[in-house]
Amino acid sequence: EELGIKELLPAYLKPNLEASDLVSGVCFASGGSGYDPLTSIIESSIPLSGQLGMFKEYIGKLKGVVGENRANFILANSLFVLASGGSDISNTYRTRSLLYDLPAYSHLLLNSASSFLTELNKLGARRIAVFSAPPVGCLPFQRTMGGGIANRCAERPNNLAQLFNTNLKKELLSLNRNFPNSRNVFIDIYTPLLDIILNYQNYGYKVGDTGCCGTGRIEVAILCNSFDSTCPNVHDYFSSYRKCLQKAHRSYSSKISVPIQVSNGFLTNKASNLWVALSGLFPSSLPSSLLIHFMLLLFNVCKTRALVKLPPNLTVPALLVFGDSIMDTGNNNNNLATTARCNYPPYGKDFMGGNNPTGRFSNGKVPSDLVVEELGIKEFLPAYLDPNLQPSELATGVCFASGGAGYDPLTSQTSSAISLSGQLDLFKEYIGKLRRLVGEDKTNFIVANSLYIMEIYGLGARRIAVFSIPPIGCVPFQRTAAGGIERKIAVKINEAAQLFNTKLSKELNSLNHNFPNGRMIYIDVYNPILDIILNYQKYGYKVGDRGCCGTGTIEVVLLCNHFTPLCPNDLEYVFWDSFHPTESVYKRLITSIAGKYLKQFL
Repeated sequence: EELGIKELLPAYLKPNLEASDLVSGVCFASGGSGYDPLTSIIESSIPLSGQLGMFKEYIGKLKGVVGENRANFILANSLFVLASGGSDISNTYRTRSLLYDLPAYSHLLLNSASSFLTELNKLGARRIAVFSAPPVGCLPFQRTMGGGIANRCAERPNNLAQLFNTNLKKELLSLNRNFPNSRNVFIDIYTPLLDIILNYQNYGYKVGDTGCCGTGRIEVAILCNSFDSTCPNVHDYFSSYRKCLQKAHRSYSSKISVPIQVSNGFLTNKASNLWVALSGLFPSSLPSSLLIHFMLLLFNVCKTRALVKLPPNLTVPALLVFGDSIMDTGNNNNNLATTARCNYPPYGKDFMGGNNPTGRFSNGKVPSDLVVEELGIKEFLPAYLDPNLQPSELATGVCFASGGAGYDPLTSQTSSAISLSGQLDLFKEYIGKLRRLVGEDKTNFIVANSLYIMEIYGLGARRIAVFSIPPIGCVPFQRTAAGGIERKIAVKINEAAQLFNTKLSKELNSLNHNFPNGRMIYIDVYNPILDIILNYQKYGYKVGDRGCCGTGTIEVVLLCNHFTPLCPNDLEYVFWDSFHPTESVYKRLITSIAGKYLKQFL
């Protein structure tokens, strides 16, 4: 609006978006997203990677509207704005603080920001304004949570924001050296925002430590609704982001000596000071068409909770998974010979928006999905045999696992599942498809640098994570079948699992000696799952010995169907059916083991 382009910036996903809007700017932002991929994943918002995907799609549409030359011209001369990090600091870090101290988490955010901006530069962006993280600790919600009785600004979130901002500013200088034709400019909003909050009366506000909605201390998103009372005059409350942006100008105006030409006029003092502040991005004059891509992932306290910090020298381009029903994401769906299928309700009750049975043996996502999420590769891992699998998915990973498979070939034969040897055959077929898609060299890179869950060194795998056997004797079905009247844990089955795990760990050490260029890592899932089952109340669950489906004692696969009653709240249960944990448990498991083991792939 200040640039005189148009009154509102439309959302890119707006159903009735006009083609003409593409030429003058759109918004890819998603509330609740952040630099930490899990900030978006947990809240089902569009992550930065997804927004880049939409931007790539946008480029194709723009070329269709104005032609390739004009589209390239628009992209090269547009203003791109990125603002993120607030949700990560405000919400996600509280959970991640057990694994990361402030410098480590700041580095995690910085790596994500750098990767995003690098990709944006490669896609043709040349003028990018990157907003700093705001003083999150001074938000009313953070004051309430961490400001004590006096409701002061919470120091820890602000310290994290300042640390991140210092590192971000340095990183942008590095990016400018790597992309000499681009201008990646750091926009400090921390300082002006903090000044407005602390000295709100100087700016004409009457209240600076509470919000206008409800009590102003905790209300946000759903808690701020049509039933909440609001303050008589919103202008009395610190809520004007624009004033903050105008204040931000003062840090940069001294650098500006030439007005910015926009269309047929000049962007002078009549325009918002922010845009004058951004003039460092442009030469003395601009082309007649200025496009603003607001990738505003603004600090937004609407979202909560929990990425794994990948070391700088660790690249994981894809995840390839082999195994059984714990990992299967739908490969058995069209295998009519097996009963080990669950592509029907109530399976998938909470997957991707709910009531979406995809063949995953849980109410939602399974470890395959959660690992690929933790790595920041994509939101879920598709089944290799999914008839709707897109070729582009091959480059970032697929799942070959089949419910009912096992190390013993007879296990797969009995259940008519895809055996491990059959899964290896699918992997060989996958390599052929990948070569045709991305070429020999890129295929070799993907195969050598991907993270595998099973053993396939001979086919080129170099990073292989092998999960231990879980405490099978604790699953509800085994308690019912072998735990006696009291349904105790089936000890002999757990002992067999422990014996196998001990030998597996030693065997992987031996394989690492024989194959020094590989990293075959034993992942202990037995103990963390056992701890959740035995101490379920400590983790916030109410039921640990029965599943949510039916009686919870025997129902699995065909016995757990759309005629079977469900528990009122699966978040209170460790198990979904009589064999498989709920998505909630899987999330706890993957989050706990990811930070512990990923560093071993260095």
